[in-house]
Amino acid sequence: MTETFEPRIVGFLCNWCSYAGADLAGTSRLSYPPNIRIVRVPCSGRVDPLFVLRALRDGVDGVLVLGCHPGDCHYSDGNYHARRRFAIMHELLTFVGYERERVRVDWVSASEGARFARVVNEFTENVRALGPVGRRQPGDGAGAPVEGSRWQVAGSGSKVEGSGAEPEQTQKLRELAARLLAEGQVDMVLGWEQGSLRERPLFASTAAQAARLVVPSDLGGSLNLATYVRQLKGKKAAIVVKPADARAVNVLIKEGQLGREDVVLIGLGGQAGAGPLPASAYDFVLGEPPVLSDAAAPAPLLDEMEGWPVAQRKAFWDAQFDKCERCYACRQACPMCYCAECMSEQLSPAWQSIAIEAPEQAFFHVMRAFHMAGRCTGCNACSNACPEGIPLYLLNQKVAREMARFFGRDGAKGTGYQAGLSADAALPFTVFTKDELAGGHA
Repeated sequence: MTETFEPRIVGFLCNWCSYAGADLAGTSRLSYPPNIRIVRVPCSGRVDPLFVLRALRDGVDGVLVLGCHPGDCHYSDGNYHARRRFAIMHELLTFVGYERERVRVDWVSASEGARFARVVNEFTENVRALGPVGRRQPGDGAGAPVEGSRWQVAGSGSKVEGSGAEPEQTQKLRELAARLLAEGQVDMVLGWEQGSLRERPLFASTAAQAARLVVPSDLGGSLNLATYVRQLKGKKAAIVVKPADARAVNVLIKEGQLGREDVVLIGLGGQAGAGPLPASAYDFVLGEPPVLSDAAAPAPLLDEMEGWPVAQRKAFWDAQFDKCERCYACRQACPMCYCAECMSEQLSPAWQSIAIEAPEQAFFHVMRAFHMAGRCTGCNACSNACPEGIPLYLLNQKVAREMARFFGRDGAKGTGYQAGLSADAALPFTVFTKDELAGGHA
């Protein structure tokens, strides 16, 4: 006789509505499965997606997040923010191999005891049908390209901006840098110089140092210099930027990490500066105006992976995350990773073990990808820095695609939100509209 699988489920319930609804279900003697373990929180907006991923990492089979109905939040708009965050996190979890039915966000009021019981019954049955989290079936993941070389992975749909910089741009850059320094317009020019193996960052503060500046021939593999700008507080710096780098500077300005008056942006002209930013986005442009193109580059490998079965995506990402050395090169190369204490290294609370093992590595990379939501500008610095060639850019492309799909759509142009196109644009997780994502759970 086969024993029926009983899933372990964690439910995050807001204090003011959903928890009261659960209490009403109990006092009304309504029946619902005992599989759920309830965690009472002040508001659904307090439920960080990190909680959900941590629960799944620790072997919980399903996570249920219940809040007040939109418009009825005790704190006015907490559930609107929760709805945005979980719309993106749900898609990211599905992309890395968790079945969509394992996480549900829904709304239950204090007077809806019967609805609470029905939601818990439905969710439990759905999770029971899925089986234990992480269960494998014979042949799962067959055909997933998990053993590509770094070159093969980086070439599978990643965007390479301005692959051929014009040689004369280097001379124009040196002349401009020398003039800005001589006239005292800036204290430093941040660019690249030729190293023993490849280009490396150069902090030029004299004309002699500026004479070493170069424009890399392979811009797609060059560092994002916006990573260093925050370290130059107190000094006005000119920074040589690719379009993705300039967009990163815009995000940092919006997040209050920089002042626009503190930086002078030197953009690349022509095909080398191809991207969504016009010449007016820069203070200086080397050569011809940059070639304008859409911010959302084609992503053929992402398109292919979205068509894979969930189990195949899980096999792919399990193999990729298993290669991670926890060196944090991806974090160090990213201009958006500037927290004084990273979530992965916090001790109180200790969200993550220091163990180099697949569950911990997956936890780090998925949460980092979520933290980039609405902020990543597609520079691919994380993938370029990874010594194991893990295609982290795919996670960022997926999140960026969902941000554009859900938020900031322009009806006339049919376009969605793209990070860093303007320093004035609101970051998606800081705003909401009441009628978005209506008509169901996230």
